[in-house]
Amino acid sequence: MKIKPFNLPILKLAATGLLLMTVTIGCSSPTPKLPETVVSCDTSISSVAQFNALIEKMALGLNSSFSFQYAGNTAQLVTNSYWGDYTGAYRIAAAGGKNTITLDYPPYIRVLAAHRNPALENRLTDREKKALREAQRLVLHLKPSNGDRFEYLVNIHDYIVRKYKTNHRGSEFATEMLLTEEGACWAHSRAFYLLAQMSGIPCHIINGQAGGTEHSWNLVQMGNGEWYHLDTTWDDPITRGGDAGDTIKYHRYFLVCDYHMSQDHTWNKAPFPKSGTKHATYFVNRRLVFRNSDDFWREAQKAFYRGDFEYEGWMTPYNEAEFRAGMKQLLQQDDNLRACRWIGPKSEEGTVRVLFN
Repeated sequence: MKIKPFNLPILKLAATGLLLMTVTIGCSSPTPKLPETVVSCDTSISSVAQFNALIEKMALGLNSSFSFQYAGNTAQLVTNSYWGDYTGAYRIAAAGGKNTITLDYPPYIRVLAAHRNPALENRLTDREKKALREAQRLVLHLKPSNGDRFEYLVNIHDYIVRKYKTNHRGSEFATEMLLTEEGACWAHSRAFYLLAQMSGIPCHIINGQAGGTEHSWNLVQMGNGEWYHLDTTWDDPITRGGDAGDTIKYHRYFLVCDYHMSQDHTWNKAPFPKSGTKHATYFVNRRLVFRNSDDFWREAQKAFYRGDFEYEGWMTPYNEAEFRAGMKQLLQQDDNLRACRWIGPKSEEGTVRVLFN
């Protein structure tokens, strides 16, 4: 998966003695220039959590610049803050114990701010206003009537995977993907973040690596307080080796814990909450966890007779020889099943997805 890399923090020590920090994350074009809004803040912070809360407060007001007091190293403050993965760019100038931060918000943060405070909508571009309307429509369309968080996350995940084409050379902006229905992984993760946050579901964006290249996905909090990873790009049938005709049967990267995500994803864990609960969250909820291949093939056969030509489950343990033998036996016993192919895990457990022909 070839994706345009993002720029890591660049530190420069100016001749004036001011520390200038510029952070640029995944921006292929500049966002519109906002009217200058400077907020003088006497707040003295002493932790990353306070820094995150301060930026969020200012971001949701679209304040382009504000000052604060911090006795420590602002470079480390930024490194350990998740906001480095959110902003289009921000700069910190430090002098005389006072820090002034200037922010350049990407479109999806601007849209989220306008959603939460309609008075800010007049500061959006026409294109961003259209994206705001589309996002608001989707929130109403995808949210289940009972408000169940799990089902809502399934709906957002499946909609993004089904509706939006993964284009590694496409736009990195969620707002553009909402309107054009295609974009790179950054657009997918930002769109998911936007829809989740607009519904009041705590969510983060993680920029890291997967498959040997730069990649972006989400971390979302469930009602019990637990955090889980979610990667709509790697659950896309095309990305995972399928084709455009595949239906939504990929949930390998839906609400997974740190352990399972780290099998093929790497990221700076410092800024983000830990996810330590054994996952298989989707599969446990849907009762799709299998302890042997006989049980899996029995349920896969039932799905075929219900009219489903794809079936997905979580195998623990997974033994490819046993799985292949079960498939062969099923094809020999059932004349209606002519052939099938599958995608199996590379470890002792994981998602197995079978396609019937």
